[in-house]
Amino acid sequence: MMVFFRIQTRLFCDVYSAFRALSQPERISRWSSLIPKHIEGKKHEKVFWSELSGVLSRFQLEFYVMNCTEETEYCSEIHVLLKCGDEPFQLEEDEKSCLIALIEDLRAHFNKEWCISEFDLSH
Repeated sequence: MMVFFRIQTRLFCDVYSAFRALSQPERISRWSSLIPKHIEGKKHEKVFWSELSGVLSRFQLEFYVMNCTEETEYCSEIHVLLKCGDEPFQLEEDEKSCLIALIEDLRAHFNKEWCISEFDLSH
């Protein structure tokens, strides 16, 4: 049993573009078919999604948006926490697959086929 499940990705954009892509319904619809009924954003750093539909309906998502490195501002790192209140839960395989697909859709929207690696950030 777990209290949360974390996944992350890197996006080829600044933190403001990443924040808008996660906090504005019209921008969310450009990369995701999952549109939360409730969205709350805080200071270009954190976005909460709740009242989800489909496979992830029992969860809330917390997105943390930050710069990947000081050397470039055009790379954002997104950490996503999947929570089910404060109670421990068992993540089903279809729920995990849906979350991974959601993050991959976000990454593909900004990066296309590119997965930004540590090497890309240091050279």
